Amino acid sequence: MFSSKFQITNSKFRTFSIRLVVTLFIFSFLGAVYAPTSALAQCDDANDPLGVDCGSASGLANTDVRFTVARIINAALGLLGVIMIVLMVYSGFLWMTSAGSEDKVEHARGIIYGAVIGLVIILSAYTVTYFVLQQLYSATTESRTYSP
Repeated sequence: MFSSKFQITNSKFRTFSIRLVVTLFIFSFLGAVYAPTSALAQCDDANDPLGVDCGSASGLANTDVRFTVARIINAALGLLGVIMIVLMVYSGFLWMTSAGSEDKVEHARGIIYGAVIGLVIILSAYTVTYFVLQQLYSATTESRTYSP
């Protein structure tokens, strides 16, 4: 009886192992086939220590990497704000449709409490990010004004 259970487990392990090996082989094959041979973005400009102007040599945009990162961070924080608003509307709907059930009201209050804490964290993260990026921009350029 014990050996039959071990054989079932062993056969499941074999099936999993075979699937894992095949999956890894497929991904490594696709990675080798579709991997670029070289970046062709060598740029040795002494007047551009951050390599901002090297984007045109590789076919990329000429925007500063710092601005791109700032836009990505701002978009992510905006998405989190939208999620917070959806949670607030959802918890308000739960509260209004609770029909006096204390369990549903407490569940809705918990969601509202979590959403408000999330909002405070999001606003704090935005403030810290804006301050750090402003200081980084003013420290690495001649200009003192920063607008993401």
